[in-house]
Amino acid sequence: TQIDFNTFRKIPWENNQPFYLLDYNNPVCPRFLLKNIVKECEKMGYIPQFALEYEWFNFKENSKTLQEKNYTNLEPITIGNFGYSLLRLSENDDYVQSIFNNIRKMSIPIECIHGESGPGVLEVALEYCDALEMADRAVIFKYGVKSIAKHFGYTATFMAKWNTKLPGSGGHLHQSLWNVSNDDNDKQSNVFYDKTDINGMSDTMKSYLAGQ
Repeated sequence: TQIDFNTFRKIPWENNQPFYLLDYNNPVCPRFLLKNIVKECEKMGYIPQFALEYEWFNFKENSKTLQEKNYTNLEPITIGNFGYSLLRLSENDDYVQSIFNNIRKMSIPIECIHGESGPGVLEVALEYCDALEMADRAVIFKYGVKSIAKHFGYTATFMAKWNTKLPGSGGHLHQSLWNVSNDDNDKQSNVFYDKTDINGMSDTMKSYLAGQ
């Protein structure tokens, strides 16, 4: 086990406490496995680029009220199914702004954050980057949101569904492979795209999808 010093960040809402991720250098560790897969991609001349969208539920509950209610009849931070509603978003403006600003201070660029379908549901789009960095950002983002929520007396959860009568939530994983061309000053090019294909899909992308 060793500290990956490249993951250094500070936690803004904890007096800039230093933060690092650890590496468990064995095949059981998902991060170790991903690092090896990225190395295999690079040997083949590919650079994997990923982006992530998260949806999650937010409640006006804390650990005490959750236990007292036996995790039922929870109170979401907004009511009704109002996806992308600016008005519903503004009802919790301080909370949303705290997530947006503090997460960005942890070197996790956010493209957008908005309300989604279902009571108390928010969604975020994280800016794309290389695969390992995106995996790190995904883990840190979830930790950050849950921690920030507690400072507001809220509980945030990324579980898929908490109520059978309401929409569920999930995540969207955007994937692409790039190579470095010798033309245009070593500009990267998207390996998945082929303008000659009727669907714009290269043979590499078709193989990639078949593997998925």
